[in-house]
Amino acid sequence: ANAEARKLRETVQREERRRGFANQAQTIVNKADVELARKNYSQAIELFSNALKLEPNNTEVLSRLEQARKAHENAVR
Repeated sequence: ANAEARKLRETVQREERRRGFANQAQTIVNKADVELARKNYSQAIELFSNALKLEPNNTEVLSRLEQARKAHENAVR
C-alpha cells in the first residue's frame, strides 16, 4: 500500500510540475508575441526559445519560433 501511495504521489507531483512549466511557457509566449508585434525579432526569438526549453514538444511554440526567425531574416535583408 505504501508503494502504491508513493507512486501515486510521484505521479501527481510530476503532473503539477508539467502544468507549472506549461503555465510558465504560456506566459513567455505571450511576451514573445508582444515583442514579435513590435518587430523586436531578436527578443521574440529568445523568448520563444526559452518557452521551448520548458516545453520541448510544443509544436505551436516551435512554429512561432520559426515564424519569428523568418520575420527577422526578412527584416535584415
